[in-house]
Amino acid sequence: MRRGQNCTDGAKRKIFRFNPGKAMRLYPKQHPYFPKGCGSCSRKLNLAFDPKRQMCIACAELSRLKRIIVNRLKYNRLKKDKNYHDVYYNPDNGGLKASHIGHNFDKKGGIYERHAQEAGYKAGHAVILENERSDKYKEKQTEGGWDNLKFEVAGCENGTSNNILRGLKHCASKRTTEIAVIDLPNTEFDLEVFNHALRRYIGLEKLKDGQFLRFKKIICIHNEQIVHVAEL
Repeated sequence: MRRGQNCTDGAKRKIFRFNPGKAMRLYPKQHPYFPKGCGSCSRKLNLAFDPKRQMCIACAELSRLKRIIVNRLKYNRLKKDKNYHDVYYNPDNGGLKASHIGHNFDKKGGIYERHAQEAGYKAGHAVILENERSDKYKEKQTEGGWDNLKFEVAGCENGTSNNILRGLKHCASKRTTEIAVIDLPNTEFDLEVFNHALRRYIGLEKLKDGQFLRFKKIICIHNEQIVHVAEL
């Protein structure tokens, strides 16, 4: 026992002080085979990972399969619901799209909403444009649900830093927005310009005047394709 303790002294060697039989797992929670945080994975797969990926290959595949199954069930439900039209489902990636009959496709912003819906659908997300009619006076409704998170779309025609900043502020004006979608219909995505606009937007948090909202995600699209995803 003493020899074993001596051989496994030190932070790097302590990993060998582990009994898979007692722990009922192949590797300890902290292991160089795991990316940061993967040791506490709720799925307890204990699999090796590809260091070039942020997510374990197995986790990514399980998430994809789960999305396909869940969205298929949603599709079956929405297809029978008379309140929804243009209901489509892609069995290959789980993409789902549908529009509520109460959704307002106005001439100015309707095209951006359709761009966002199509981009999400192509990428395997469930993008449902929901009812925007409200009985509450001046209540601001979001576009609908993006994988069950409330999302708002802003069209940025010229793609400048000022334009993108205005788009983010528009999404923040709907205070229940969880995902902000920036549509760049006429301009190629420029990461440097976007990051500049994002830094300016984050700076609004200090003002505490209601222009800032901490989104869970910011999704940028161009030509009905997702080109960038950022998290605050």
